Amino acid sequence: MPAFLYKNLLNFRSDFLPQGGHLTMVLFNATILYLLHPEQVDYWTAHPGFVGLILLFLFAFFPRVSMLFTIAFTFTWKGWLGWLFLPSFVVAYHAISIYGETNPILAGIACLWVLSKVIGFVLKILS
Repeated sequence: MPAFLYKNLLNFRSDFLPQGGHLTMVLFNATILYLLHPEQVDYWTAHPGFVGLILLFLFAFFPRVSMLFTIAFTFTWKGWLGWLFLPSFVVAYHAISIYGETNPILAGIACLWVLSKVIGFVLKILS
């Protein structure tokens, strides 16, 4: 990313977003970090401290609402179908594609979470 564009993004952040440790500031910082260095994005660097734990909780238990308010890129029609029918799968897919290299344990836990939800659903139907 060119230096002038990075400087403009930082000026936008300081002019229009609330100061301090607000969630919008953290999410905006994570978006800038991903745009600058997509191969080096670490979950705990992008979402530091307590906000990272809150986001993990929200993505685990309320995936549809969390995706609507936190994912910074648009879905294709397949993404919207996933959001409608398999939201936890979409969360795990994004966890693997974005944080798979820097946080493999976190991505693995996301996959196990989806697998446990699918197995629980199938067992509920079969019983």
